[in-house]
Amino acid sequence: MHYYFRLLNGLPNTYAYSKALTEDLINRYEKKLPIVVVRPSIVTAAMDEPLPGWIEGVNGPTGLMIGAARGVIRSMHCNPDYASTVIPVDKAINGMIVAAYNRALSETNSIEFSNLCGSNKGLISWGESIETGKRLFYQTPLSLALWYPDGSIKKNYYLHLICVIFFHYLPAYIIDFLLLLFARKPFLVKVQNKISTGLKLLQYYTTKNWTFKNDNFRQQYNELNRIDQHIFNMDVTYINWEQYIRDYIRGVRTYIMGESEASIPYAKKNLRRLYILDRLTTYGFYAIIFWLLWTYVDIWIERSDEIIQNALQKIYFTYQNKTFDLY
Repeated sequence: MHYYFRLLNGLPNTYAYSKALTEDLINRYEKKLPIVVVRPSIVTAAMDEPLPGWIEGVNGPTGLMIGAARGVIRSMHCNPDYASTVIPVDKAINGMIVAAYNRALSETNSIEFSNLCGSNKGLISWGESIETGKRLFYQTPLSLALWYPDGSIKKNYYLHLICVIFFHYLPAYIIDFLLLLFARKPFLVKVQNKISTGLKLLQYYTTKNWTFKNDNFRQQYNELNRIDQHIFNMDVTYINWEQYIRDYIRGVRTYIMGESEASIPYAKKNLRRLYILDRLTTYGFYAIIFWLLWTYVDIWIERSDEIIQNALQKIYFTYQNKTFDLY
């Protein structure tokens, strides 16, 4: 573990370390090969190609989206005002193709770099993207949700930690205990451990305000003729985020979860059931807390009075003894 942190040298995880290590290795071949390094930001579902919302991996925001939609992610440490530096996968791929084409025409021997990302003015904030996603997910929910999806983002880390304990791990342990009672295999605590690890990696990027220079990326697109701009569309200046998130959600349902449009009525009915169960559980929890306070508050007050009286008596006798010693 000592060598692990020593190798990372301040980097958040092995993902960032491997990228830095790769670029360092590539630098050794600068004079031997025509090299261009493209750095996409957080890659998300396709906007247009091959189909709107197409996605095949569950890393990053996609995994977060699935966990939140299934009700197992209830809190995320994030600054809602910071821009979500995401780029649709088809825009990123087109950017790579154009960057490689331009590098082949270039006569320089130095390595060229291209940051594939949007400008800050055209990006959506984390807070807005998550709230939009929640609203649209209620219109097309998942059929296999485990609980009602009603999480939120927390700017304060300690508030997020409290929510993780009470809304992630506590229900997971209770459900796993019930599964053991019914001779079923527990699984939810393991799921929450994986989610916790993923959220810790992601929060490094969601709690910082990133500013990337994408001058080369924009210049390469602007230098294309209109036909090539249409074929290799990598323009991320103006994105209809409402429509994109709607397509993203449908893509997750279709390509990741394998749920068809025909399952939406059942999913909505299941969502209403989970909502009622969630409200009953929440109100029941608060009722138990209120009952405990109401039942034991007199006992706590009496014990507190007793402790205070004993403390005052000790102070009084100590003072009397010191006064007697003076005489």
